[in-house]
Amino acid sequence: QARRGQFFVIGTEGPSRLWLWGDSHAMAIIPELQKLARQYKCRVTVATHSGAVPLLDYPSPDVCPLGDSMPEWNRLVMDHLLRQDPRPTVLLACRWSYQPKPELGPALEKTLLALQPSERSRDLMLLSEVPVYPFDPRKALLRARLFAQPSDDLGLTRTEYLAQNELIVALAQPLAQQRLKILDPTECFFAGRQRARVELDGLSCYWDDNHLSPQGATLLSPLLDPLVAGAVAR
Repeated sequence: QARRGQFFVIGTEGPSRLWLWGDSHAMAIIPELQKLARQYKCRVTVATHSGAVPLLDYPSPDVCPLGDSMPEWNRLVMDHLLRQDPRPTVLLACRWSYQPKPELGPALEKTLLALQPSERSRDLMLLSEVPVYPFDPRKALLRARLFAQPSDDLGLTRTEYLAQNELIVALAQPLAQQRLKILDPTECFFAGRQRARVELDGLSCYWDDNHLSPQGATLLSPLLDPLVAGAVAR
């Protein structure tokens, strides 16, 4: 499908001005992007594969079903991206902290240079990783409910969450001045809270220990809404 340029498209009308490129963490935000695509009457192209880090020439993690084909997958995504006219906004989303390799920094820089050979030639966004847990929040929420305990005590502390994202922020920050904007979801999960939110309106924000549920994806709306609106307005 990638060789034929057959990527999943969200939305049924309007231009495709935004590409989402990433792994299953990128897939998890599709429900929220679907809502926004309907709202702004646009389409969003989705190039995602479970376990696939959206970077050129980056070694495949053990969990990626693509295996040795992951570099080819990413090259194909890049080739189709570069052929788009007008140039779409690109959002990179991934579980950046999972099995990181020394090639992460050079691969990130190479990918950004390929997407944007000159300053401000397109909008590039990198979504920092959402909170990841050493336990399943759904089960923890169930236990809390059974024993009448508050769910506010279950989430990561801000210090734990910032440590989780420390590597990708350190690598991306030097590139952010010219070629990249980092989307930081910290306040989407904390917003004055002591711990990250794991429940919203009685529903779990996760469907396992690291992937957002559709309910959890709504927390990212303050970041995704202006992104989609801005892409359509370009």
